Amino acid sequence: MTMKENPYSKLLEITKGKNKVIDRATDNVRIGEVVSASPLKITIGDLPIDRDNVLVSDYLLEEYKRDYKTNRYIPNGSDSGTMVFTDGIKVGDQLAILQTADKQLYIIIARVRGV
Repeated sequence: MTMKENPYSKLLEITKGKNKVIDRATDNVRIGEVVSASPLKITIGDLPIDRDNVLVSDYLLEEYKRDYKTNRYIPNGSDSGTMVFTDGIKVGDQLAILQTADKQLYIIIARVRGV
């Protein structure tokens, strides 16, 4: 899929020029696609992104853990624990990627999809 065909790029184009704050923020947001989950390989359009130049939001990683506590009674259970999320980044995932001004670092901030 080329950047022109990407619905997220189209959305960014529609909002461009409507708000200066949004423009500054969206100028550095790109939509990329996962071409390999392990080792992580991403492309933005035709540009391959080297994993050495990538930071990933922790919740997108495989085996991401969060501690929880509930105030509800759980019969024969515990009111706290750790949840392990197993739905990490997968091949074909579309990602919202923040590009630094010097274009040397790419920060994966979210997994996105059309509705």
